[in-house]
Amino acid sequence: HSKVDYVSNIDRGGRFRDRNPDPHSAFWHSDGSWAKTPPKATLLYADQAPKSGGETRFIDTFSLYDRLPPRLQKQLRGLYAIHDLELSRAYRRRQWPCQRRPGKSISESLLLNLSWLAAQHHRLRSTGFVYHRIVRPHPETGRRAIFLGDHAWAVKSRFLPFGVYRMIRLKRAIYSRALQYTHIWRPGDLLVWDNRCVLHRAGNAGVGSHARVLRRCVVLGQ
Repeated sequence: HSKVDYVSNIDRGGRFRDRNPDPHSAFWHSDGSWAKTPPKATLLYADQAPKSGGETRFIDTFSLYDRLPPRLQKQLRGLYAIHDLELSRAYRRRQWPCQRRPGKSISESLLLNLSWLAAQHHRLRSTGFVYHRIVRPHPETGRRAIFLGDHAWAVKSRFLPFGVYRMIRLKRAIYSRALQYTHIWRPGDLLVWDNRCVLHRAGNAGVGSHARVLRRCVVLGQ
C-alpha cells in the first residue's frame, strides 16, 4: 500500500502530547477489520521512541483458538461477527444509549434501546454489512484463528440486541486465554505482523515529554 501514516505524540506546533494520539488503539483490534477485505499485514517503524511507556501489545489468535474448550471451538466455527468502525468507536466513547442507563444490566439496557439499534441496523443495511467468520482458517496455512477485535461489535443474529450482548460476553471470556507479547520500542525498530492471526493494542501511552514517532503502513488483501 502506498500510504504511510504517522503515529506521533508531537502536534503540528512541535508540542508534546502526554496522551495517546489515537485513544481507540488502546483496545484489542485487527487493523481495518471493518473492511470487506481487511489488510493482511501491518508494518510499524519507530523513528523516535521514549525510554519508557508507549509500548505495543500483541495477542496470538492461533493460541486464542487452541486454548478454548473443544465445545466452544465448535460453537464459534459456525458464527459470524458484524464489524463496523463507527459503532465500535461510539461504544468506546460511551455514546451507546445502553451505556447511559446506570443501574441496568447489559441485556436490560439493550432491550430498552431497540429503536436506536434499529436505526443502526438500517444504516448498515444501506451501506452494506461487513461480516467475518469468528473462526477463520489462515489462507496460507489452514490453521484456525479467532478473528474479532474492537471493531467486531455483534455476533450475527436474527435479534440484534442478543448479538451485541453475546459479543460483549464472548470478548470478556476469551481474550485472557491467549499468548501475549509486549514490545518496548527503540529507535529503528521495525515490526511486521499478520493481521489474520494477531490482535494488537497500544499499551501505556503516557510518555511525558519524550517523543514517540512511528510510521505505519498496511499490506492490502487477504
